[in-house]
Amino acid sequence: MTRPAAFTTEILFRRCTGCGEINIVRDGDPFCVFCDADLPPSWNISTQISPDPLV
Repeated sequence: MTRPAAFTTEILFRRCTGCGEINIVRDGDPFCVFCDADLPPSWNISTQISPDPLV
């Protein structure tokens, strides 16, 4: 038996640039469930983002 090339369900994570929370991108709709901001299109979890203190 060989291992599969990928998992059956791919889970995409993105850090919100507005509030700094980590989100799961659901149904291909990249928005933050905490502050409703748009999420970046590419991986950014390893980057520390400080939330905007003026928001």
